Amino acid sequence: MKEKETHSVVEREDRSTYVGSVDKNNIPNGKGIFVFPNGDKCFGVHKDGLVHGQGTYIYADGSVYVGEHKDGEASGQGTTIFESGFVHVGEYKNGLRN
Repeated sequence: MKEKETHSVVEREDRSTYVGSVDKNNIPNGKGIFVFPNGDKCFGVHKDGLVHGQGTYIYADGSVYVGEHKDGEASGQGTTIFESGFVHVGEYKNGLRN
């Protein structure tokens, strides 16, 4: 039987705030949104408190990354639209263009 999905607001030590699905230990697991003190936002699926799978990361400077994440970093296929207008479509690994 599938465990009931719980939603919560979680404030972390780094002063980021998460709103979304959490596990029984109140750790972000499932769909949700992180808002960071610097203005960055991360929408997507989270696993053990980190974005994992498809997600969108909106940087405070206006740049946007849409694509795959692994353990909190861009990893796999994705697209970044930089504030300057430059667009990168391709593969990412460990948070970097690959």
